[in-house]
Amino acid sequence: MKIKTTLLLLLVCLCTVLSGCGNAASTESTDVPDGCVRTENDAVDYSFCYLSTWELDENEGMIGIKYNVAEKGAIAYASISTMAFQLSDTSMLANAYWDSHRAELTDLYGDKLNVLSEKAETKLGGVVANRNRYTVALSDVTYTFDQIICVRNGQVYIVTLTAPELGYETAVPCLETVLSTFTFK
Repeated sequence: MKIKTTLLLLLVCLCTVLSGCGNAASTESTDVPDGCVRTENDAVDYSFCYLSTWELDENEGMIGIKYNVAEKGAIAYASISTMAFQLSDTSMLANAYWDSHRAELTDLYGDKLNVLSEKAETKLGGVVANRNRYTVALSDVTYTFDQIICVRNGQVYIVTLTAPELGYETAVPCLETVLSTFTFK
C-alpha cells in the first residue's frame, strides 16, 4: 500500500512539473507578435523579435537580419545589426559615445556624411538610449542609417538599420519591431 501511495504521489508531482514546463513554453511563445520570430543566443545578453519576412543573417556575438528592399528581382538588402561590447571608459553615457562615433564618421566620410537627426531620446529594453539617423553617399548609392545607442552596466549596445535610401521606409517597420521587443536577459 505504501508503494502504491508513493508511486501515485510521484506521478502527481511529475505531472505538475510537466504541466508547469508546458505553461512556461506557451508563455514565451505569446511574447512573440504575430508574423515575427524571436532570436537570441548564448553569446549575448539580449533577445528581440523581427518580422518573419526578414532573414537571419548572422547569429553569433552579433545578431544580424536582412531583407531585400529592391523591386522586380533586383537585389538591394537592408540590414539590422545588434551588437554589444564593453566600454573602456565605463562611465561613458550614450550621448558621449555618439559624439565620439560621429567624429569618427566625419573623419571617415567627410562631406558624404549627412546627419539628419541625433540624440533623440528613446528606450532600448527599458533603458534610456539615443537614436541617430544619418546618410552616407558611397559611389552612386546613398545609404540611410538609423542607429540606437544604449549604455548599460558599462557596455554599449548598438542597434543599426542600414538601408539604401530608397528602401529605408520599407525597412523601418522591422526596426520598430526589434526596438519594441528588445529585452535584456
